[in-house]
Order: sequence, then structure tokens, then C-alpha cells
Amino acid sequence: MTYSAASTLAAGAAGFGLGLLGFALPLRVRIGAVALLSLVSILVGLAEASGRFMRPLQCDAETPRQWLGVSWQSWALRNGAVLGCGGLSRIAFWAWYVLPLSCLLVAQPFEAATLYALYGFVRSTALWPLHVAVSDLRFEALQTWLLLRIGRARQLSGTWLIIVGLVAALRVM
Repeated sequence: MTYSAASTLAAGAAGFGLGLLGFALPLRVRIGAVALLSLVSILVGLAEASGRFMRPLQCDAETPRQWLGVSWQSWALRNGAVLGCGGLSRIAFWAWYVLPLSCLLVAQPFEAATLYALYGFVRSTALWPLHVAVSDLRFEALQTWLLLRIGRARQLSGTWLIIVGLVAALRVM
């Protein structure tokens, strides 16, 4: 519970900051950015949907080893906050970048905070049902099960990027 709360609150704070920053940008800059990002989203989405993996830009960071020696409450707060912000941890899909850019371009701090907080909540709670469903498997088996499905997940993510890019492009026309 602490883990999910930290993730949700950290993500909400990140979204609020991005929305505030977006509010400071002129409307023309935001419209131009949406047009450009729509094109990039469609192109990356086409590549991913066709099965060509493009490594996302990311920190690619694991949980710091010194965090393993702290209390579970401290670990939950730290790791939840890092996971909730997303970009401070490992990102597996290009689609993740739609989130912070949307928060920036929506230019409304409270709406952006809500969007990002929802992401933080979902990311921190997504494995709970999966863990229960496969509780009889060892951790290594769970990792293998997930890794065997990453290609299909990237294709679905790519399809979603195409749709988001087209919707955003139509919105700015």
C-alpha cells in the first residue's frame, strides 16, 4: 500500500510540474510540438507494430543496491516514487513518452497531475493481480513468462502509438 501511495503521489507531483511548465509555453509552441510529436508517434508506432523493436531512451536504472538494506517502508516509499515518475526507472515501451509529453502539452497542472497520478497508480498496482494469478510459479518462471510476451506487447503498444498520433494530428488540424 505504501508503495502504491508513493508511486501515485510522486507521479502526481511530476504531472503537476509538467502541466505548470506547459502552461508557461506559448500556444503556438504547444501546437507545433503536438504536430511534430504526432508524426514521431506514428512513425515509431509503425515500426513497433510491424515487429521492429526500437530501444527507448531511458535511464535504464535498477533499484539502487543500498536501498535493499533499508526497512520495507523506506524501500516502498523510495522505489514507489521512482517507479511512479517512470523516467527514473526502466522504460520498456516508447508509448510511455506519450504520458509526460501529454502532461506538458495539456498545459493544465491539475489535469496533468491527475493523468500522471493515474499512471503511477496503475504502474504500481499492475503486478498485484498477476502475482496472485501465478503465485504458484517461482519468480524466475514469472520473469520468463513476461519476457516471452514482450514482443506482442510492443506490437500492441506500437498500434496504440499510431492511434494516439493520428488523434493528436487530427486535433491540431
